[in-house]
Amino acid sequence: MTPVLPSPTTALPREISGMVKHYVYVLRSLADRQFYVGLTNELPARIEFHSRGLVTSTKRRRPLELIYWEGCLDRSDAAQREKYLKTAW
Repeated sequence: MTPVLPSPTTALPREISGMVKHYVYVLRSLADRQFYVGLTNELPARIEFHSRGLVTSTKRRRPLELIYWEGCLDRSDAAQREKYLKTAW
């Protein structure tokens, strides 16, 4: 039996599609060894902004390295996780 696939116009719930929409990430400054925890929906672009010095809170702390990231299905979950990570150390 051939599996039935949804048409391209059929929206799948995010839980089913596996599409991660929001990211929590941790950067470490190689200059002062401090951490920065952030939240974004475009991780590669956000990391590039940090690397180019376009983010006020990290531009004087470059160079930076991405040491951790995780994906979340919705912004609320990601914001809760970001808050936890900011208070964890």
